[in-house]
Amino acid sequence: AISPGATTPNLYGRNLDESLFRLSDLKHETILINFFWVECLPCEKELPELEKLERKYSGIKFIAVHVEDEENPVILRFLKKLPAHPKHVVRSSPMVKKSFSIPGLPYTVVIHKGRIESVYIGYTPKGLNQLKSKLYQLHQR
Repeated sequence: AISPGATTPNLYGRNLDESLFRLSDLKHETILINFFWVECLPCEKELPELEKLERKYSGIKFIAVHVEDEENPVILRFLKKLPAHPKHVVRSSPMVKKSFSIPGLPYTVVIHKGRIESVYIGYTPKGLNQLKSKLYQLHQR
């Protein structure tokens, strides 16, 4: 896994409208990236929770990044069956797992001012509470 304090690797992909996505184009001070896959059951539980946090912290940019080679219709069907998910969804490729050293899914990275602030592997109530606490701290800065 990548560690807090490290410079954020760049991330490329396609938005669901097929336009190019580059993480380096975002100008937000704080960004949350959640890496998911349509076959990941814990991802199904976590994405709606992230959408709640996205509504609460409007100053933080939330991005859900699909990490396998599925086509848009497959990803859209998956998202449609969820109660909610972050608004910004990006389709990437398995290569992103190397650049972000993703050990498993879901995998959430919080970036602040271009640096890794914190990393969360898997989906657990404890991890979700730690993430909520970190977002609250960053929101207060």
